[in-house]
Amino acid sequence: MLTVSGWHASFLVYLLAFVALGFFAWRVPEDQVGAADPTQPTSHAAAGQPSQISPMVALLVAFAFFLVVDYVGMENRFASLAVVLNGAQYTGAANFLSLMLIGATLGGLCYGSLQKWLGFGTVYLGLLVMALANFLFYWGQANFGLLVAGLLLIGFPLQLVSPLIFNLLPNLAPQHQQPLVTSLVLIGFNFGAFFSPSLAAALNDLLGQPMSGPGLAAPFWVYGLSLLMIAAGIWVARWSQSRNVVENH
Repeated sequence: MLTVSGWHASFLVYLLAFVALGFFAWRVPEDQVGAADPTQPTSHAAAGQPSQISPMVALLVAFAFFLVVDYVGMENRFASLAVVLNGAQYTGAANFLSLMLIGATLGGLCYGSLQKWLGFGTVYLGLLVMALANFLFYWGQANFGLLVAGLLLIGFPLQLVSPLIFNLLPNLAPQHQQPLVTSLVLIGFNFGAFFSPSLAAALNDLLGQPMSGPGLAAPFWVYGLSLLMIAAGIWVARWSQSRNVVENH
């Protein structure tokens, strides 16, 4: 009889993401553009709309992919690390994984208020807090309290950063291409969940860390550092753009 190990069974669950993606592509209709008014300008530039899909969309898809790789990777490895720290008899990991959703819910509830207060700074806040969550999780390989803190914290900043991706899409593609670019971003999110276990395992190999014991926390300092680099890159890009605008005026 063909048997499937627990690890492979949990990995196959991510195939459901493709089902959801297919349903989304089937059910979401294309935007319908009404008849053009001959008295109005017809060019995308005149209407303030891009004429084609910007290459920035690919970066946003990659960004969505990375965010979920990080989030799901922490979710997947928490239980094993909890057992390493508390002993084989420990069975309380599921309780903390349930509480993980509270942080994500709070992040969603607070996004609107923080966006009004900080504007684009909400993105920097989200990336910095998410990086902190990763460092806490990494340091938690020797301290259960830090491990739990990182797990419970990561959902909050994820909900501060991910809305940015969808908010930027209207300025990066023409109206009739909006369903397509939205689908691409959703593919990024879903593929991040699907490939998270494999990428984390590959990162363990790259770092020379075992796939057991404290070595399970090894990828998360890399994820944290990557988030800080992304935040710095966004800040430099925006600073350069604003400087060019000032010089042109």
